[in-house]
Amino acid sequence: GHPLDAMITITTKGNDYNFMKDLEEVLEMILIVSKVKVQEGEEKKVEVEKAPGYKCARCWKYDEDIGRDKYNPDICSRCIENTK
Repeated sequence: GHPLDAMITITTKGNDYNFMKDLEEVLEMILIVSKVKVQEGEEKKVEVEKAPGYKCARCWKYDEDIGRDKYNPDICSRCIENTK
């Protein structure tokens, strides 16, 4: 599929976790995916799965907030803010 169909979950610990947790949103842009989730755990791993939610008609990212704004039912909250 398309990279924006994906959600990436990164499991790590210690300083790596603290560093990556602060960069979740930046990692989404760098990796060109809909969502990056950083979680703490003993085993370091990266998992890729289908992103939750619906596809935004403007940016094509999947988001669980799509459809909540009655005036802009097809776009995500980020795109709503960017178009104001």
